[in-house]
Amino acid sequence: MSASANPLRAEASELEPPRFPSSPATASGQPTLAVLWRLLPLLSFAFAASVVVLRFRYSGLQNYGMGAQYIEHAARLSVLMEWRAQPEFQPFEFLVGADTGYPPLLHVLTLLGGAVFGSGLGAVNALGTGWILLLGIGVGVCAGHWARSRRCGSLAASVAMLLPAVPAVATHYYYDLPMAAMLWLAMACLLSLRTAHPVLASVSAGLAWTAAALLKWSALPFGLVAALAVTRSRREIPATLVSLLFAGVLLLAFVAQADGSITSLAGGLLPPEDIEKPSRLWLFSALPEPFASAFSRPLRQLGLLTPGFLAFYPLTLVTSILSPAAALVVLPLSVLGLIRVPSLRWPSLVLLGGGTAFCALWIHVQDERLLLSLVPVLGATTAAGLLTLRARRVRRPLLLLVFLVLATVSLDFHFGSPSPLNTARELLFVPYRGVHVVARGLGLATSESGIGWRRRDEQLDDRAAYREVVWRHLAAEGVASVGTVPHAPLFGPDGDEPWLEYRSRYAVLFEDASPLRFVQAVSGESSPELLLVRAVDSGWANLPPDAAPGEWRRPTRIPAADGGVEIEFWSHETRGPPRLPGEQP
Repeated sequence: MSASANPLRAEASELEPPRFPSSPATASGQPTLAVLWRLLPLLSFAFAASVVVLRFRYSGLQNYGMGAQYIEHAARLSVLMEWRAQPEFQPFEFLVGADTGYPPLLHVLTLLGGAVFGSGLGAVNALGTGWILLLGIGVGVCAGHWARSRRCGSLAASVAMLLPAVPAVATHYYYDLPMAAMLWLAMACLLSLRTAHPVLASVSAGLAWTAAALLKWSALPFGLVAALAVTRSRREIPATLVSLLFAGVLLLAFVAQADGSITSLAGGLLPPEDIEKPSRLWLFSALPEPFASAFSRPLRQLGLLTPGFLAFYPLTLVTSILSPAAALVVLPLSVLGLIRVPSLRWPSLVLLGGGTAFCALWIHVQDERLLLSLVPVLGATTAAGLLTLRARRVRRPLLLLVFLVLATVSLDFHFGSPSPLNTARELLFVPYRGVHVVARGLGLATSESGIGWRRRDEQLDDRAAYREVVWRHLAAEGVASVGTVPHAPLFGPDGDEPWLEYRSRYAVLFEDASPLRFVQAVSGESSPELLLVRAVDSGWANLPPDAAPGEWRRPTRIPAADGGVEIEFWSHETRGPPRLPGEQP
């Protein structure tokens, strides 16, 4: 019987280590290149981290509207307030108490680092680069195990940290990259420990699964996909199942204590209004909502598939995760790696194929951030494709080309200006989802709505300096309540209440200020002492529609040195007129 006809022999051949060319350093007896291989991941991390820190230093927070870039920072400081309010520190009770709209672990870990490096925006942004390193470690360990090659693991870690979307998303204080890093660490624990230390593998992987979910609940489905990717034979099933059960017990103990972020997740499982719910899906009719809707979603969405719907994720992989320039070198090498290293086929198929199918059929939004946990596997396949090239005169220049292309794409994304090489062009619009795919020539494109990552040349002005001027005036007023007009812009085209929440909490925590109460000045709510409006030619146009003449005094306009629209303070009739900092009451 031939090997191809014998499944057992075929499976065994896939588990054999691939025959990579011998190391040039070993062949020549010179240790320099061997040391370089070990340093390669650190050099890649140093580049990615430098890009992230410099992008923040020169561009600040990436404003994508509604002041939303401050939402997570306001939540972070809310967690710190919860921490300081504890009479005695009880870790589990604190973690449960800090659970609100999103799981609290990202904020807890950031605040632990902030105790050493500070809790300002710059320090927090720099701490975020650590997730790039953890992702690289996880991918490197997994790739080294799959390919049975330390060099492949080292190169895979280096490529994964330089995939253009990775340093791009690290410029945001957000949940996707930390979750992806912990998922890959969980896979690495199982792959590296389950043979020699199965108990340790299950416990460590279970803790990593738990941490991933407490960073973002999307880790629940993606964790199952990741667990399947590292489980290929029956002897590998027990350690994987024990790790998942261990994580499940910890997470159930957590969600049983409070009704917080898990409620937000449950709301996301409900079908959107534009999906017509069938009168009866008998297979799931016995399940309570929202589980009946969640499990029946694929059956409903199969009838909505269109070519544009199916093309979204493949296109965004090229335009917004890799960039066309990077795709030209990464994807062919990945195909070569899959051909020559069979042990990479199963994890790649499960992560990219199964994960993307889940995103398309189960999640009612389309967003390339959902691919972020899956695409680091391309680091492993690209590394394998490079290292299986036999001819050094081809392998070495191609290795250099990969790193040059990945680095150039990142530099263009974070510091470049519009040019013929990154001209914007819309490729696809999905009416059902209401999403666009826009390419930026050969460069990396901004993610959908800019929530995940945004090109420097498309970044909205955050007006950080003017915000501080406004805050100093506001602090000088000494008021206990401040109001904003619903749906009225402040610093830009959208409202900015999240910034007010963040800045007030920061002042209370680090500047010994009194807390402010924020009120949206609408009918039925108590009037604030001070009203913040965006200055227009006729200031009354920005006041609440139910404001009576004479209820608000003449405004104080805060000059804007940056030339942008200015803010006005309107004082309620119950107190004196607004005063500028330094004026005597």
